[in-house]
Amino acid sequence: DYHFPSLLGAAIKLMSNGTAPHEAFHYVSLAPARHLRRDDVLGSIETGKLADLIAFEPRETHGVVRAAWVGGSMRLQLSHTVRRASPALEQV
Repeated sequence: DYHFPSLLGAAIKLMSNGTAPHEAFHYVSLAPARHLRRDDVLGSIETGKLADLIAFEPRETHGVVRAAWVGGSMRLQLSHTVRRASPALEQV
């Protein structure tokens, strides 16, 4: 089963527990791509790889997606509301 908010929530939880952002997203993007043997085209931002990305604001237990790019084209852009993240996530 694929529930994308769970992956983002997992990365946020890792970061709130002190994991560096690049490591947290490694666990939910590149590691699964490697497991599926698709890391040649998925899982990290590199030339020649598929460009599906999100921009988000971290919260204590989840992230609020603000924009999404699929295949390198913006497909979603939501309005921005200012709300402070938890102190543990302010440096993210």
